[in-house]
Parts: sequence; structure tokens; C-alpha cells
Amino acid sequence: MLATWEKVSSRARAGVLTEEQVRRVAADMFFRATGDTVKRATVQEFLEGWAKRKELEVADASAGEYRRIAEGFIEHLRGRAEKDISQVTPAQVTAWRDLTAGRVSAGTCNKYLKILRGAWNQALREGVAASNPFAAVRTLKARQSFKTTRRAFTLDEMRRILKVADGEWLGIILFGLYTGQRLSDITGLAWNQIDPAEGVVRFVTAKTGAVLDIPLAAPVLDWIGKARVPKSAHAPVFPTAEASTVSQNSKAFAKILVAAGLRKELPNHKGTGRGRSAKREASEVTFHCLRHTATSLLKNAGVSDVVAMEIIGHKTEAISRAYTHIEQKTIKRAIDALPDVTKAVRK
Repeated sequence: MLATWEKVSSRARAGVLTEEQVRRVAADMFFRATGDTVKRATVQEFLEGWAKRKELEVADASAGEYRRIAEGFIEHLRGRAEKDISQVTPAQVTAWRDLTAGRVSAGTCNKYLKILRGAWNQALREGVAASNPFAAVRTLKARQSFKTTRRAFTLDEMRRILKVADGEWLGIILFGLYTGQRLSDITGLAWNQIDPAEGVVRFVTAKTGAVLDIPLAAPVLDWIGKARVPKSAHAPVFPTAEASTVSQNSKAFAKILVAAGLRKELPNHKGTGRGRSAKREASEVTFHCLRHTATSLLKNAGVSDVVAMEIIGHKTEAISRAYTHIEQKTIKRAIDALPDVTKAVRK
């Protein structure tokens, strides 16, 4: 061991000692002293493994976001992602943060920073990193900017949307309008969650884990009656959308809005010359607007806030689902009070 140390010292004095050589010598000395090997991983190896584990730990949408964030940081580091994870510096993290801030909002950038900070904390716990460079990088202050507010669709807008929608998307939109549920929960529906005889659909929401039994409105039941039901009860109701990512489904709905004249043409990244890293512009009309529309229609029909929140799945401090029980027949009356927006657009 002494001879090895003298050799390293000699190379250092000659100015030819590399960081990798130091790491190898240190690892060799650690093995001789303890009998254990030093845990090592490249940035890419660790982040890919971390993102893979997240698929088992969090909802699909969150796991997908973690994977994209990890891939973005790996892409930013380029060749340095093949180096040991311990070689990532606060300066590199700061450069990534500043570049990211040019593409997304300050709040989103800070969220990415927090997520990767958590990844490096995991690396510390696993013993593959000696420090957390993300801990030394501060979050960004919120920028003063116009915040796009999601709104409800009008009945006329809904009819325009339904006029250009067909197939799976007609069903997805009707479920969104008459249940008020999120896009990912609707596209993830299986046929065994729907009971046409009872006229009820059961959602287990990905975001909160809430179990919602929602009576089906007549337009939704009409769509179900015309749909091709496969032999397997576990088959997805919307197979194409179920096999797509949330981002892909959001873009598909955006194209429907464009066709309905409710949104500008989607940007062509090649045409702008700005690439996919260009900052995205927020739109006031997205699939989430159907959630607002459902709430508005319920309230316009005279449904109480308590019942509306029971259907949509909202939770507040004042009203907890654990302490408030609403009979199913009350919820059904509320759903039946909603207008049939398909009457003017029957195909």
C-alpha cells in the first residue's frame, strides 16, 4: 500500500496524475483496508435506474415526468453523464437550472430542481455519491407574469368540439364533460369499471387515490351502447389513448380544439427554428377545462356545492369525504339534471 501511495505521489509531482487514477487508488486502498468495494455509478446509470424504480413507487404520470427530467439532465451533461456521479458540480447544476429557466416557468424549474435534489439524496443514502451538488443551488424567484386561468367551455363551444370529435375521442370528451374527471383517469378506464346496467362508472383517481362511483349521464350511456365491447373485462375502454402518454393525449385533444376553432394552430418546432426546447405558451383551453365545465353545469343546474364536489372529487378543509356521505340517488339526480349537449350534433 505504501508503494502504491509513493507511486501516486510521484505522478502528482510530475503533473500527470488524473482524477480517475486517484479514484482507482482510493478504491484499492479502501478494499485492502475493509474488504469492501467502493460503490460507483455514472450519472446516466444512476438516473436511469432511479427513474426506473420510480415506475414502481409513484403514479404513471409522475413516473413519466421523473423520467423526462432525468433524461433532460443527462442530455444537458452530454459526455459528462458517462462520468462518475460524484463528479457533478454545483456549477454544472446551476448551468442546467439557468438553461431550463429559459424554457419553463420559474415554478416548474424549481420543481425540477427539487426532484433531482431528491434523486441525489437517494444516491447519498445508497453510498454512490459523497455530496449533493443540487443542495448548493438555490431556487429561482417567481417571475411576475400573466398567469393563464383555465376556464369552462360554453355549451356552444362544447357542441363545436363534439362536432369534430369521433371514435375514442368522442367518448373521452363525453366522459370528461359528464364526470369531470382528469384525462389520465379517463383514458385509463377498463371495461370492468363500467356497469351499464346500473349506469355507474368507478374511478380510482391517480392523483389522490379516491374511489368515485359516478352515475353515467344519458349521452355517455348512449356512446357506451354503440361502442365495441371486447371479450376481456379488463380491456381498456380507450385502447389507443390508453397506450399513449399524457402528453400525446393532450396534444390530440389540442388538435380537436384547433379543428373546432377554439385554439390556434399547434406550433411547428421545425418551422420556428426554435426547437423543442423553446418555452411553451400556456393555453386557456385544455382538457382540464372540461372539469371546470362539469362543475359549472352542475351549479347552473342548481346542484349544491357539496354534491358537485362529491362528483368531481374536489376536497376542501370544510368538506371532507371521510365525514360527508351523500346518497347515490342524490348524485344521480344531479347528473340527470345536466343538459344533453349532443342533441344538436348527432352524427
